[in-house]
Amino acid sequence: MSAVMLIILTPKATSLLKSEHQRLGHIGNDKVKNLGRQGLLKKNWDTYKNDPITTDKCPCGDGKGVGMDVNLTGPFRPAIKQEQYFFVGVERESQIVFAIPITTKNEASDIV
Repeated sequence: MSAVMLIILTPKATSLLKSEHQRLGHIGNDKVKNLGRQGLLKKNWDTYKNDPITTDKCPCGDGKGVGMDVNLTGPFRPAIKQEQYFFVGVERESQIVFAIPITTKNEASDIV
């Protein structure tokens, strides 16, 4: 069994810290800054410290229920209609979970 993560591309970041925010899965501003201070980002903290981070126009919103988390699981033994994978998602606000059987990994992009 293997898992493949589906990545949804977001608009290009307007600041270095915002690009780190996107790269790290849209974690909060404070978390990004703390990682920078600890030296855990791609570049030295001096590069980031004067960079204003604004994630207000980011599709992830404020992290309080905006958006959806998705994953692709499989392959499994083929089902009746030859489905071998599941496209699984959780809508953050309502916590509704869905699983859609698909035959190939390529079909996941059609669902999104």
